[in-house]
Amino acid sequence: MAKVDDKKLPIGVKIEPSHVTGNLSSIASNFAGNFTKDQRQQGSAPFSVSWSVSQLDNVVADTKFYFTLPPLQDHFNTDRVAQADTPTIVLDSISLSFDQMNQGHVIDQNTGQPSTTTLWSDVKLILSKITNNPTSSSAIDSIPKTNKLAEVFISGLDLSQMLNTKNPAILRDLSIVMDPYDVYQWNIEHTDVLFSVTIKASFNHPVVERDTQEVVGNYLNGGTDYPAQNAPINTLYGRDNDTLNINTPATGSVISAEDAQYGVQTHFEQVDRKMLQGLEAGRFTTHNQSEVAATPYPKEALKEDSGYFCWNINMLKHAAAGGEINGSNVDGYQFAKSGSAPSTVPGKFLYDKALVPIPYPLTIHHVFLEMSGITDQIRLLPGAITLDKRYVEVGVGILHGVRAQQYDYLQVAHLDTMLTPVSTTALLKERLFPVPIVHSTHGSAGPLGKGYVTQGRPYYAGRQYAFSSSGNRENVCNVDPTVAEAAPSLNGFDQYIEVRCIYGVEPSTAAEWPAGSANKVLGAGGINVYIIGKMQLQR
Repeated sequence: MAKVDDKKLPIGVKIEPSHVTGNLSSIASNFAGNFTKDQRQQGSAPFSVSWSVSQLDNVVADTKFYFTLPPLQDHFNTDRVAQADTPTIVLDSISLSFDQMNQGHVIDQNTGQPSTTTLWSDVKLILSKITNNPTSSSAIDSIPKTNKLAEVFISGLDLSQMLNTKNPAILRDLSIVMDPYDVYQWNIEHTDVLFSVTIKASFNHPVVERDTQEVVGNYLNGGTDYPAQNAPINTLYGRDNDTLNINTPATGSVISAEDAQYGVQTHFEQVDRKMLQGLEAGRFTTHNQSEVAATPYPKEALKEDSGYFCWNINMLKHAAAGGEINGSNVDGYQFAKSGSAPSTVPGKFLYDKALVPIPYPLTIHHVFLEMSGITDQIRLLPGAITLDKRYVEVGVGILHGVRAQQYDYLQVAHLDTMLTPVSTTALLKERLFPVPIVHSTHGSAGPLGKGYVTQGRPYYAGRQYAFSSSGNRENVCNVDPTVAEAAPSLNGFDQYIEVRCIYGVEPSTAAEWPAGSANKVLGAGGINVYIIGKMQLQR
């Protein structure tokens, strides 16, 4: 969309500077990092989120997934109400798939072979917006009420006779606007055992500026520049805007087409040349160095260079008999505590970790923990270990150490809690918890971040190819908020995001899960850890 109110070149009227250089100067000013998203053909960037489960049993058909897509910290409203400038997230498509081995008969979970007689039944995937009372003391009252938004339907006839032509099933062109402060639910309705189930939702979000010192300072520090945690130093990560100078001729100058300084055609070609070369944004190749390179990198013309992302780190997914881990089979899934573990850690616990490569520079704004495996049935009939006696801990860190001579970590976010704490901050009781990004309350600390709980400002993660002894990265906070900010131990050696989780019995209650199938531990949905933030666009 053009933003220049140009003056036409009328026939038979003396040419004024405003007709040529005035028009072009208005255009030229945009090259200084001022081309905004509403001037671009694609003012939004896509992102997708996936959920997976190893096996959905037909006995406990109660697996649900819950998620939220909150505004980034630069637009987060602590009153949890969307404002006029809150970017809109739009759901474009939904897909559902599972492994049917290209067979028209259902797969027997005991043999792994197709049945000789039983054909597939209908399968539905339902997306709903939910309402709930997260502080309710009643298990029944805390089961959310749903408002259906979309449904993916696969008929048993298609599955049995068409052999995978309807699997995966995709629902496109939805254009559903997501409320940034609401919670949403996936539910799969099925009567057959389903294997390797995957849900994928594709969204788009307006492009945004990366978290430079100026950007972070504007939304967290009263307009005074301040860096994101672990960000490259400002000379590498700050904006490096382009320029385009249009020379205005003096009054009475000779009108020329190709004069090197004042030529009308010369000026037009300056603008055309910039556009034909392509407009640049971001400093990906620059801030992946430790020092300003001798060879200049392209200057920035586009204001917004990043997109919204949401990673779902699928953890503790399982295919236990009957669709759940309980006291009769839990020994096959849990670990014993080591001697060095804190006293708060359960004696035996379920454990999982995941490594995620860092594809492009990004900043983490929010982290959430979702206990999908705490099904409605487990909530109502948990067994001997009530939900308020169940401990969960999750940590998000940056890892260096793969194919390296040393290893180290940076803690990005951390949460340890009981599933029903007395003063719960959960968005959904026993289901969805904010995981605070590390912050500092020390007198020398920088500004806090924004979110559902007290947390730190955004945390940068990105690879770096060259290093110097002068320091490459901005200070970071500690998992202990009383500790002052300090230089990050990795100093730019960021390789992977690592996520770890622990789930077990609160230590003063019992040393481990009690025996017996009536003592429910975790459903097939396991645990999901959502990491949300900004990721820089490739070009």
